[in-house]
Amino acid sequence: MPLPGRAGLERGAVSTHDDVSSFKVQAILDAAGSSLDQTVSMTFLLGDPADFAGMNEEWRRWFPTDPPARQGARLPIDMPEFRLSVAAIAEA
Repeated sequence: MPLPGRAGLERGAVSTHDDVSSFKVQAILDAAGSSLDQTVSMTFLLGDPADFAGMNEEWRRWFPTDPPARQGARLPIDMPEFRLSVAAIAEA
């Protein structure tokens, strides 16, 4: 399921999920009168620890300078269809 401008991403790739999560987080923050630039903390859960390197790459794309604090963990139960969940705290 490649996203516009991201040809070559395979269905299920963590970076695809990162892109979708990023767009969703941006939309929620915009609706609340905030933005990714005003994010002070993010938490992410990965379904597979092997996806951590891909998550780091996407993190640098989301926040090329001055990234917010972050915490990450592996999902404590096995759900093969689960790749990524993101929660953000941002200033209004």
